[in-house]
Order: sequence, then structure tokens, then C-alpha cells
Amino acid sequence: MFVSRLFRWGLWLLGIRHQRTEPGCPWQNGRVERFIGTVKRALATEPIADGRDFTDALWDVRIWYNHDRPHDHLWGRTPAEVWAGIDVFAPRAGTERSIHQHASG
Repeated sequence: MFVSRLFRWGLWLLGIRHQRTEPGCPWQNGRVERFIGTVKRALATEPIADGRDFTDALWDVRIWYNHDRPHDHLWGRTPAEVWAGIDVFAPRAGTERSIHQHASG
């Protein structure tokens, strides 16, 4: 799969190194297999009657996966937070001072 000259040429143009696994060996690509399983489980809960429903359901799963669902590997942050450089665990500006003022006051 994904071995055509056009596909390989496109990867080369983009500077992407094509990494392949052996056929029938899903454990060689565990992260992708887990992601696909997560998407399949999420889609199984959606009623899908046609292509438009499928597109809408995929959009909902993408939003949930990247913006709503905290990831263990990202220490409880969402991919969107990591990509945006947001540290949800850092103290907010002014928070430290107000906590300190309450403790000393």
C-alpha cells in the first residue's frame, strides 16, 4: 500500500521519509493502530446513513480527539494545547500573587 511512484515522489518533494511495516504485523506501528481503533470506537457510536453523515462524524471525532480529550502521553493535555504551546498546568499571571496575598493576609 502507498508504494506508487507518484506517492513516493510526492513524499520526496515534501521531504518526508516513507516508513513501512511488514504486511500482517500491526504491532510494528502501534501508535497508528491504536489511533485507528480509537477513531473506529468513536465512530461506532454515531448514526451514519450517508457520506455527509460520515464526514460530519469524522469532523466531530477530530474535534474531540484533538481539542477535548486529554491524552495520557501528553500528561493530561490535548494535542491542540501542545501544538499551541499552551501549558495548562502553569500558574496564570496574577494567580500566584493573589494566592500569596490570601496566605499572608
